[in-house]
Formats: sequence, C-alpha cells, structure tokens
Amino acid sequence: MPAPFPDYIFQNALWTIAYTVVLLGLSVYGLHRYAIIYWFLKKPKHGVVPPSRFEQLPFVTIQLPVFNEYFVVERLLEAVARIDYPRDRLEIQLLDDSTDESFELARERIGELRKQGLDISHLHRTDRRGFKAGALEAGMAVARGEFIFILDADFVPQPDILHLLIHYFTEPRTGMVQARWGHLNARHSLLTRLQAMFLDGHLLLEQTARSRSGRFFNFNGTAGIWRRSCIEDAGGWQHDTLTEDLDLSYRAQLRGWRFVFLADVVVPAELPEDIDGFKSQQHRWTKGSIQTCLKLLPTIWRAAIPWPLKLEATIHLTSNFGYLLLVFLCLLILPQGQSQGGGFARTLLVDIPIFFATTVSIVIFYAAAQRHLYPQGWLKNMMLMPCLLGLAIGMSVNNARGVLEALFNKQSDFNRTPKRGEGGSSRAFVQYMPVRTLIPLIEGFFVLFFLVCLWDIVRRGAWTSVPFLLLFVGGFIYVAALSFAARRRNRRAASILASLAVAPSLLEKNAALFLIFLTVLLTGCATESRHRMVISAADQKMLVLRDGRPIRTYAVSTSKFGLGDSPGSFATPTGLLRVKKKIGHAAPRGAVFKSRILTGEVLPVDAPGRDPIVTRILWLEGLESRNRNAFHRYIYIHGTPEERNIGQPVSFGCIRMRSSDVVELFDTIGINTKVLITSNPLPASLLAATKTSPLEAAPSNPL
Repeated sequence: MPAPFPDYIFQNALWTIAYTVVLLGLSVYGLHRYAIIYWFLKKPKHGVVPPSRFEQLPFVTIQLPVFNEYFVVERLLEAVARIDYPRDRLEIQLLDDSTDESFELARERIGELRKQGLDISHLHRTDRRGFKAGALEAGMAVARGEFIFILDADFVPQPDILHLLIHYFTEPRTGMVQARWGHLNARHSLLTRLQAMFLDGHLLLEQTARSRSGRFFNFNGTAGIWRRSCIEDAGGWQHDTLTEDLDLSYRAQLRGWRFVFLADVVVPAELPEDIDGFKSQQHRWTKGSIQTCLKLLPTIWRAAIPWPLKLEATIHLTSNFGYLLLVFLCLLILPQGQSQGGGFARTLLVDIPIFFATTVSIVIFYAAAQRHLYPQGWLKNMMLMPCLLGLAIGMSVNNARGVLEALFNKQSDFNRTPKRGEGGSSRAFVQYMPVRTLIPLIEGFFVLFFLVCLWDIVRRGAWTSVPFLLLFVGGFIYVAALSFAARRRNRRAASILASLAVAPSLLEKNAALFLIFLTVLLTGCATESRHRMVISAADQKMLVLRDGRPIRTYAVSTSKFGLGDSPGSFATPTGLLRVKKKIGHAAPRGAVFKSRILTGEVLPVDAPGRDPIVTRILWLEGLESRNRNAFHRYIYIHGTPEERNIGQPVSFGCIRMRSSDVVELFDTIGINTKVLITSNPLPASLLAATKTSPLEAAPSNPL
C-alpha cells in the first residue's frame, strides 16, 4: 500500500532547516520572556513613590476620544464627572468623531454636566482625519491643561485617579505616567477570561519589568497622563501608524523623557466580548506595532543610547513577527514530521532546548502574572493555560495578516473595537460590526490541515506529539467556530429583515425603526444571555427569542396610562431595557409581594378586589435616555392575580403576565437579558414561527 505522503517530498533536509530556523526565531522571543520575568521579580531598591507633592495642583485636561460609542459614552461621562479634582484646575474634552446617535446622546449629557458646574467641551469632527491621533491632536490645540489625561470610552476611572498619578510629575523629566488596566467583564465568557490573562501578562509583567529596569516602555493609549511639553517636544501626535501611542512613546523616550508605570493603580475597562471585536483589536495592535517598528527602528539604532536599550527596544517592537513565525511553523509541522533523521541527538540538542525556550517560557510568564495578581486563586486560573495557548495559536493567522499588511504598506482605517457597556445589546455588533475578511476560511483550512497532521502522527505512532498538535487543532477550531457562528447570526438577522421588508402592510407607518431594533436583537447569542424579549404595546404581546429565533409568545398587559418615562408617571417606558434583578425564585404562584418582599399571602387567580404584584418580579433597567428612569420608577415584569384582564392595557406602568407564564419566563431568561418595548405591532411572520403560550390560547374570562 503506498504511503499517503510520498517520502521523496519530505526527505529533503530543507524542511528540517526551515523548521529549525522558525523555532529558533520563536525561541529568541521565548528567552526574552525569561528576561522580563527576571526584571519583574527583581525588587527595586526603593518603591515607586512620587519624589514630592505639588503644593498647588496643576491644571489638567481630560481628553475622551470617542467614535460611535453609544453604549458606553454616558457611563464614561458620568465616571469622569465623579473625579475628585479642583474644578478650577480641571477641563474635560469629549473628542467626538461619532456619526451615529451617540453624538446627540453625548451632547445631551454634557449639557446636564455643564449645569452642574463642570468645565466640559464637546469637540465634534466630521472627517476623522488621523483617526484617534487626529482627534487628540485637535483637542490639544485648544486644551488649556499643562497635563493631559487620556481615557478611552470603555474605561471607568476611580474618583481619586488624578491624585494617584499627578504627583509623579514633580520630577521635571517625567513625561508620562501610566496606570494598569483592569477588566470589568473578565468573567463574562471563556474568551474574555483568556483575554484578561493575556493582558495581565503584558500590562503587569512587561510594563513593570521595563519600567523598573529603566528600559523603554509604551503608553497604552489610555489611562495615562502626559506632560503636554513632552508631547510637543517629541513631535506631537502623528497619524502614520495605527498605534499612535507606541509611536509617541518611543519618540518621547528617545528625547530623554522618563516614563513611570504604576502597577498598583488600576483603571478598569471592558474586554471585547465578541470574537470579531477581539480580532479587529488584535489586528490593529499588531499592524500598528510593526508600522512603528519600521518607522523608528533605524532611529533607535542611530540614537546615542546604551546598546542594551537598543536590543530590548528591537525585541519589543519586532515581537509581533512571532505570529508570522507561528504561521510558518503551522505549515512546516507536517513535512517536518515526515522528514527522516535526527533521533535522540536531535531531541536532546534541539527539541528539548527549544521546548523550554518557547512553550515553558510562556507558561512561566503567565503563571508569574497570575500568582502576583491572584495569590489565592492563581492555580485555578492556570488550568486555562492550554486554552490560552490554543487561542494564541488560533489568532496567529489574523495577527500575521496585520504583520504582512504593515510590511507591504497596505493602508487601513482605525477600526474601533465594539463595546457593550453595562447595558449594551447585540445591536453594537451589527451597527458597529468590524470589517469582515476571509480569515475564518483560512482558519478552517488549518483545522482540516492539523486533523490530517494528527491522523498522520497517530498512524506513525509518534504519540509524544499528540498533545502538541491537539493545541493547534483546538485553537483553530475554537477561533474558527466563534467566527463562523458570528457570521451565521448576522446573516440570519439580515435575512429576517429582508423577509419583513417585502410585507410592509404588516407594519404601521413608523415601524421601520422597530424592525431595525428587532433585527439587532436577533443577532443575540454573543452576549450575557441567549434570550431576548420584544414587548408590543399595540398587540399586548411579548415575543421571546433564543439565539435570534422566535420561540414563544405571551399575552401581557402594559399601562392604561400609555407609554413614556416621565418621573412620577404611570406610563410604560419604551426602547431598550435589560433585566437588572430577578426576585421571587421558588415562590408559590400567587405569592404576594410588598416593596419586593414576600408577605406570606398567596392569592388565587382572579381573586376579587385584589391587584398586588404576585409570583415573580423581573426588575427592568433602562438603557437609553428615553427610559433612563425605568429602574427608579420600579418598572417590573411581574405576575398579577387579575389574569382576566391580561391582553389589555390595564397596568400602572409595569408589564403584567399570568402567573404560570411569568414563572416559565423567570426560569428561562437570565440577568442582563435585553427587553425591547415598542408601540408597534409584532410582525405576523415572526409570530407564526413561535410556540404560543398554552394559557394564551385559552379563552379569556368574560368577567
């Protein structure tokens, strides 16, 4: 029987040479990780403390660059408004390049903050020239501050953040002080947990090690303060790379400015919850770092600085070439496995040293970060290490694309990373969808390729290679599966929108806006809950969706006072909300609540003369300006004993349901499930596809 892989293809020594060269390249970066670990663990002679304190606090400008940040811009403004700093020494700039409704939302909130005495300006550009760097440059041209504190839209600074950072500038050659990023949503999913581990390694170990050892490190683009004169001395913000922060950092340090990294000052931020958002972010960072490398590396080697600094800067700026080497490694695994020769001597002299230089260095690197940050639970976190390695492998094609685009000078836009905020919905991943590519198809190819490799090594009995190859198979399966799932959800939503568009007679005059919201909800399963709810005041019905598919309708009752959200009113709010709290688990049907506490009384259905809240409570929180009062108005989805009136607008603002229906709903949906309340009717085509609630089909009581 002929061998499935002809020997004459693989016996050429060039396969082994190429494979070894790639591994040696990866080993250089692996050995560098050991250096980072050493510098991190080497305690400084004295702690990182300000050299002195300002007697009079300097003037600070806070810059908030945003672009279409509908779901987080209010949270950002509210957090910044809480910063404790003298009002006469503080200026806030919202650098807004938005092209969507977030502009109006921000303008409204800024107007409210101005009335509270905050010095805040709303600078809106329409051309996005230079993207984020251009916005920062335009803002600095009119800024009054001696120091510039920059925050991206998804960051939530603590009130004392400026006091924690500003006094390090009493050293006149300190040009930038960087805080460490935290993670608001690290526990949201496996993807966000792995991202948090990635960032903890970089933001804790690498930044701390470089700062302690006097080597160059970079501003992370946010959560840091710049001395204005440092920015100007270094040549200002420049737009010729996608990582303007890395570019400016190196130019400033080459001019002799000193940077400070504070690992113990943490500003939490949001991690991308969607694989496309994560890929977009990683592609931008990878491509931008190589652009900066090509731009500045010759200058670094010509600079009058010690050669260890030049070497460290070179490894730092070229580190993302590792993704390109990883792709080469993927392609060489099969032919290398078929090559002959080497035996024990090769294993001892080549394979084992390279294994310790690459794989072992990665494990120790992230173990050091986790142990420092989470001394009680770091071993549990390290159980995810195989997943972390697999994700890095799976992302290699996406990131290698960024390296190649930088090398071949392919220009691209600064693609923002979609953010959900505390109340965002899957709408963010339709309206703000990152650019699609053919990368998932290539990832799918590698899945098949490594399955063939796995079959080949099993056929040859090379069992020691199986765990290694399983990382490659698992990594590419995970990333490719998430990517294809995201595209499938979006195609399904688009097809539903198209089917609705051919039946306008089903909708009222202004139903187009409702369909847009509904289509967005149908893209759902990448968020906290797989379920979504749409409540129609016109139909007095609730539509429940799971993974974008209609599964159930319930009869409901909205307010007899109409729709709205004025404080003190009894109207039902409209727009996008979420389930903030669930109350009443395991309570019997008909159990009475008073101020959300069970009284112990249980009422039968249609108890005469009684209309309390019963059975279950789903407390809603508004996510838009038009329903922002909903939570404090105590707007619930709840059971009612007056089931005879379900299907008619008879409530005092809440959404009423039959007890059996609200129990079923309560047990189905989770915290953060999104709820869209609309005045429009539900499309008949979607209602026909759902399973009707059994009690809804029963004839209503004429009483």
